[in-house]
Amino acid sequence: MAATSAPTGIRTARVRQRRRPPGIGRGVLALACAFFFLWPVAMVVIGVFRTGLPGTAESGWSLGGLADVFTSANTYSVLGQTVVLAVSVTAASTLLAVFFAWVVARTDSPLRRLVTPTMVLVLATPPLFFAVSWDMLGNARVGLLNQAFTAVTGAGSGPVNIESWAGLIFVSSLKAASFSYFLILGPFMSMDRSMEEASLLSGAGKARTFFGIHIPMLMPAISGAALLTMISFLEAFDVPQVIGLPAGIHVLPTEVYSYINATSGGQYAQASSLSLLLIVMVVALIAVQARVLGRRQFTTVSGKTYRTERWRLGRTGWLCAAAIAAYVLLALVLPLIQLYIGSFQTFYGIFAHPTLANYRTVLGDPEIIGAIRDTAMLAVLGGLVAMVIAVALARVARSSRGPVTRFISASAWMPMALPGIVLGLGIMWSYLSVPGLNKLYATPWILLIGLFVAAIPVAMRSAEGALAQIPGDLEDAARISGASRGRAFVRMVLPLIAPSFLSGWLLAGILIASNLAVPVLLASPLSNTVSVEVLKLYQGGDVPQAAAVFAVMLTAIAVVAAVLGVVRAVLVRAAARRKETA
Repeated sequence: MAATSAPTGIRTARVRQRRRPPGIGRGVLALACAFFFLWPVAMVVIGVFRTGLPGTAESGWSLGGLADVFTSANTYSVLGQTVVLAVSVTAASTLLAVFFAWVVARTDSPLRRLVTPTMVLVLATPPLFFAVSWDMLGNARVGLLNQAFTAVTGAGSGPVNIESWAGLIFVSSLKAASFSYFLILGPFMSMDRSMEEASLLSGAGKARTFFGIHIPMLMPAISGAALLTMISFLEAFDVPQVIGLPAGIHVLPTEVYSYINATSGGQYAQASSLSLLLIVMVVALIAVQARVLGRRQFTTVSGKTYRTERWRLGRTGWLCAAAIAAYVLLALVLPLIQLYIGSFQTFYGIFAHPTLANYRTVLGDPEIIGAIRDTAMLAVLGGLVAMVIAVALARVARSSRGPVTRFISASAWMPMALPGIVLGLGIMWSYLSVPGLNKLYATPWILLIGLFVAAIPVAMRSAEGALAQIPGDLEDAARISGASRGRAFVRMVLPLIAPSFLSGWLLAGILIASNLAVPVLLASPLSNTVSVEVLKLYQGGDVPQAAAVFAVMLTAIAVVAAVLGVVRAVLVRAAARRKETA
């Protein structure tokens, strides 16, 4: 036995060495990552000093754009509004997330099982859907909420005006709460109750225990979620564009878009200067978040007395159930009702005589049909490309070490620090500045590249999580038996990660289909997306038609998600059987 075990160990070590990709391969991959993920950032910086679009005769070098932005009082007004909104949305959404995570993880409240599925749906719903549906719901004159209020009370007008500071914070917080919830739920679920029991036995009440024990122990998770939520809002474009601008509220992403679409001609240097400010703010918050989580490590699970009994709330549980029902109503039910009702209206706000005319109009419009076709193609192909590249990058990061590998991993996460509107601007600058590549501008290919880059951080998260579950010994065993590196991966690893790959593909596809900030700069008459068409229809006053387009899109996403859910269940069972026989 000893004589045979030694060669096997040597062969396994050799397989692991051969499994590392050659240095030239990692170098090419690093150059590709720099091209796709870092070059747009560099071009935004260069764009600060250009006076026009790259590649055009009128484009020169100047500091005028930088001076215009940072000597303008409007810039600091917009910056102040952005900070106020970001802090307000972060505080409100984090409080909601902490409350719902506590209800789900620690209490016996009725309806608690509705929270997680609702949060999944809210997180997957396009931000533009939230913006459009709530702008319709809370319209001061003809919104569904105000019409219901006046019908019940007989008042001349309703109290709701969503196009306001309160409305923008409210809608943004509903959406952001789902993101924070999943960051906070895990620590709540795994927290040990030994310190909690000690607090209760010492005479402290449940409220004092919650604020004196639970919150301090979970502060790293809560602070990390709050910082990530603030970063996410700083990147938001959809909700501020639809709800904020009519109320005179400007944030940095919408101001960048305003500079690019200035009536006097695109002010690209000013847009790049403001984009640079936004990048600096986001990167600074990412650095703060990493420092906070890196220096504050609290243990929430002990090895001896881990317990997860729930608090019995009694009558208070029904108050929590009412809060859950209110969130489900406000975040999902009412927006969907408004959207579908609005799609059957002849005129927005008039509920008599429902009609299918809006569906006939939008489905008979070549531009909208083209946008639906392009969006489907971009979602399917872009999501697939993002997941394939993410799996390749994650596999390289897992199988090798060194500065080149670290550069590849870090650069793939760089788009996460770029707000969508800034990413779109960077890609526009990048491809217009290079002869040959500038021919891709105003084609579906540049739109595909931009959306792929925007989706790669999410795809990387899915790929890394999937590969982390697969032991390297399985692939080593296939290599020892004579299989090549590629065949070992295809035959052993790929079937096992297929369910996670499919889930990541679906998530990346949904994010691509619902993205507005990137296509709003890169779309053209030859290549467009549903989000851009909805925004054009809505801002042009064709509200029922915009609702109809969104209704078609959401219905299609629901059908595709249901089909892929069935396929994923089949793959999960197949992967389980393969693991048993491996």
